[in-house]
Amino acid sequence: MVNFRQLFAGLNPRQLFTYYVVISTPIFCTLGLVFSYKLVGMTYLEVLITHISEAVGESKYDLRQAAIIENFMEGLRMGSVVLFAFVADVHTGRYVMVVYGAGVCVAGLFLSFIASRTGTLNFGCFIPALVLLSLGRGALSVTLPAFLDDQLREIDVNEERRRRRTKFWWFLLSFAAAIFSIFGPRRLTFKYLAVELALVTGASFLMFVSGTMFYNFVDAIENPFRDLGMVIVRALQNINADYSSDTQILPPVPCLRWLDKAATVQGSETGSVEQVSRVKRLFRMLPLWSCFLFLSLVLATGDTFFIIEATSLVKNYDLTPIIILNNLAAVTEFVVSIFSRFVIRKLRERRQFNKQKMELVRIGLGMSCSVSCCLVAWAISMARMSPNMNVYWLTLQYILLGVTAGLCTDGFSSLFRIQGLESLLSFGPPFGQLARALGELASVPFIMIFSGARFKWIQKDLEHSHLDKYYLFMAGLSIVNVFMYCLVAWWYGDDAFLAGDGEMGLVDELIHGVASGFGELQDTIPVGDGEMGLVDGLFHGVTSGLDEMEDPIPMEDEEMNIGGEPMEGVAPGSEEWPYAFPIGDGEMGLTEGLIELQNIVSGFM
Repeated sequence: MVNFRQLFAGLNPRQLFTYYVVISTPIFCTLGLVFSYKLVGMTYLEVLITHISEAVGESKYDLRQAAIIENFMEGLRMGSVVLFAFVADVHTGRYVMVVYGAGVCVAGLFLSFIASRTGTLNFGCFIPALVLLSLGRGALSVTLPAFLDDQLREIDVNEERRRRRTKFWWFLLSFAAAIFSIFGPRRLTFKYLAVELALVTGASFLMFVSGTMFYNFVDAIENPFRDLGMVIVRALQNINADYSSDTQILPPVPCLRWLDKAATVQGSETGSVEQVSRVKRLFRMLPLWSCFLFLSLVLATGDTFFIIEATSLVKNYDLTPIIILNNLAAVTEFVVSIFSRFVIRKLRERRQFNKQKMELVRIGLGMSCSVSCCLVAWAISMARMSPNMNVYWLTLQYILLGVTAGLCTDGFSSLFRIQGLESLLSFGPPFGQLARALGELASVPFIMIFSGARFKWIQKDLEHSHLDKYYLFMAGLSIVNVFMYCLVAWWYGDDAFLAGDGEMGLVDELIHGVASGFGELQDTIPVGDGEMGLVDGLFHGVTSGLDEMEDPIPMEDEEMNIGGEPMEGVAPGSEEWPYAFPIGDGEMGLTEGLIELQNIVSGFM
């Protein structure tokens, strides 16, 4: 039983403040750019459909055209993330990519002002402006948080603590931008909003550039796709060679058996078994990735038609309720992501559940929430014409949209980090963005099909459209996707496939090796009276060694004994938090547990 009083006894605001809050010249010069990046997204691009409706006017506004523009630009932004991440890490460095992204965003905002300064929106100038903004935000979305993390490297060598501090600053500035977006530029017209955002971003950009001489620059890395390409090329080079073994390299996927030939010795070069196994695991994630692609259609619907419905329920293009709902979905996504990650960690600690299978369950729950989201949107759309209808009736569908994104996006990224190649671990979020980009782009032909003469579900304005039917179709598609995902997860969750996830600790591997490798020796080696077999002797050695460790191990000045004062810089509540909890009645310590486990193992032999 966890003693929560003892857990929180040492917490104090000063300790939390010194742990999370660290400031320096490079960080100070970077924070303004983070704030302006989030502000542009919340007040301009994430509610772009509303701005288009305002700038064009109701008489010339076409819902279909606005939805296609929104989805295409979001697809362009998300799809470019992988490219920008690769170029920044391998070629230009993150600083150059941040400068490029910020400069392009400023240019796009000024071009948006030029497109609308005459009172009518000039699409010939407006579309290039949106392209620049999409590419700029795509570059910043992946390189700016990584660059902020780089500035903490000289201050903090502890990777986990540095990661937490980076997330703290990112969340704090996102929260500040969300508050400012509600009470700040909501009343500005389209062209004046573009000018204000351009000035804010430009000022932040100048402050960022002024700190160039103080920044910590991280060296470029080798091509992270090198191992992937090397395994494929060597497998193709050895395509006519015999397999080095009759046993397949895990995971045993028949259609990927040819990749095993990359481990066949040909000349002086060969791919390692571990490399081949990781590449096969990466390829086996493609069916799972395709399920995420279909889920992205629902998320794309939330980015367009949810906002269109919210716009129809406000007066004078008041952005405040729309921004609040968008921020609610973003906060829900963040909270659900953190909470579900916490639950999985606790289940692993207490129940020893397999982490990868728990991640599959988490993604499945998110898929199920997408069905609920579409059904709620369908029901509310049916009642939208009611005179008592209010924009905040859409709250539930926005919450479900955030829950769906929080469970699925974070679950997919976590699974990728476990299964992917080591060189590609940082590309988990960009690959997730790529799947969402394909979903955004795939929604464009869906809009064109359902706005045709045969269906007429999506028309020029919302009053003549039947979004309820479109939501119902998305609900049906989501149900099919859930069934597909269950099949893929069942196939994907094979123990042979998950065997190399690295979850076994040292004691687990020791026990596993004893039980499997030495089990037959226990029966075949004669044991005399008073003597011990190999398994018994090994367990006796382990437990005897642990019994001799009753005295505290000498610690360095910066360390501590279990139950003593906390180490400096260790986060309260993290896995490094070194308070010892008292063992409750009926529970066992490590030594007693190993002895009991030895008895169980011996009973099966």
